[in-house]
Amino acid sequence: MNEILTGIVDAFFIGKNYGFLKDMKSGDSYFFFFDKKEQIGLSKKGEYPISHIRKGDIINYSLKESERKPKELQAYNFIFIENENVNQIITSIENGETRFGTVDKINDKLYLTDNKIEITFPIKILFKEKNKFDINKILKSSKVEYFLEQRKNPTKIFAKLKAND
Repeated sequence: MNEILTGIVDAFFIGKNYGFLKDMKSGDSYFFFFDKKEQIGLSKKGEYPISHIRKGDIINYSLKESERKPKELQAYNFIFIENENVNQIITSIENGETRFGTVDKINDKLYLTDNKIEITFPIKILFKEKNKFDINKILKSSKVEYFLEQRKNPTKIFAKLKAND
């Protein structure tokens, strides 16, 4: 069962830390629980741990027997390959397109969902920027302008809200 397979994330529920992926070869769908500790262990093997999993991520994974439903398989041990939706947003921003999204608060953290592609990014607001934003107003808005900030790890992408100075 240690075979490495490739799949695409069909759905991910941020507040509950689980989702479903579809195997790209067989078309089979598998449940997964996103375990950040498991991901950190991958960094010791030279892989980038997945910081934020999102719909459309193409990942390598393995299968194991489900802890909750014996005799059912679940996906685990994820290695990020790419997300074409994220690439499309990055390219559009680089080409000068203005991007808009809606903001939600999930487990006391802020997330932005792109209005066109419906892909979600965690929001990063620096301490020195906090006074530039009215979070309650932003949470009620259906159209917040943003750009992306990416780190060396290709899964560590944050939405940065555009401040109205």
